[in-house]
Amino acid sequence: MTETSDTRSADGAAGGAGREAPRSRLQRLMRYIPLVAPVLLWAVPCWVLLHTGQRWPLPVTVIGTGLFVLGLVGMPLAMARGHGRRQQDRAAIVGDTLLGGIWVLFTWSVLLGVLLRLALTVAGVGDGQDRARIVTWAVLGVAAVLLAWGYAEARRVPRVRRLDVELPRLGAGWTAPGSS
Repeated sequence: MTETSDTRSADGAAGGAGREAPRSRLQRLMRYIPLVAPVLLWAVPCWVLLHTGQRWPLPVTVIGTGLFVLGLVGMPLAMARGHGRRQQDRAAIVGDTLLGGIWVLFTWSVLLGVLLRLALTVAGVGDGQDRARIVTWAVLGVAAVLLAWGYAEARRVPRVRRLDVELPRLGAGWTAPGSS
């Protein structure tokens, strides 16, 4: 004999009571996992460029942090508007540009933030503030050069190379126009 209270009703509730099973803590936490990548992508360069001992004047720190927060909020919104249902080209361009720029800053913040700071420390260059500022300017310089080079490469006309390839077993009537 089976227990009827252990059967599920059509709406999925046990015993037909019609109540929803409580969400586990893990399920609630999993809802926020997609936010981890953008937060890290924007927080790491912000931290390396502004908050690792540079002792910038307060307005520089506040404005810089504000720009990073604006990017953190604006990038996903622009990506959703540009690549979502609305398919707005300008929003897609803004979102893609922000993503590309912050990816370059993130990568070089991690690489130079660790390697260059270590090399400067081993070489005994400056104090903590001097090293932090050298790393900041190096990251910004490398990022600016790479972004400018990427922009120039994206805007140029592709190089085209004309090449004639002979296929010895191809019949005489199968030649390309303009070839002998």
